[in-house]
Amino acid sequence: MTRTKIVLIVIILVVLLGVLIFMSRNFQKKKIISAEGTIKYIPLEGGFYVIETDEGEEYLPLNLPEEFKKDGLRVRFKGKLRKVTTIYGRGKPIEILEIEKISEVGKVTRVSGMNASQEEAIKSLLEEIENITKELEEIGK
Repeated sequence: MTRTKIVLIVIILVVLLGVLIFMSRNFQKKKIISAEGTIKYIPLEGGFYVIETDEGEEYLPLNLPEEFKKDGLRVRFKGKLRKVTTIYGRGKPIEILEIEKISEVGKVTRVSGMNASQEEAIKSLLEEIENITKELEEIGK
């Protein structure tokens, strides 16, 4: 009977260990943020930058490269949440892992909250306007 108890305890410990490993991996994955947003300059406490995502979340980049410190710049980024205390009182602190400027679509840049199908529709409209403009120029010649 003691052998059965030992086997049962070992099985329970192995299951618990597996659950803990699974939970820690999922918890670590949740710390990585991947989003698109707009760089915002906040003129408080000496001035600082946050990234406001299209979903309305605010992140405080701890290592924002100089070339991205432009108010209104649209970016796509990946960052790791950091548990640090800051003096700014705005945004969740993140360490930027990857960041890139979002390319322009024609002469219109992405607008906060615009999804890919809306952007494609605008791109199609811009192309149509360009074609009509060319046709009008031909008629005017």
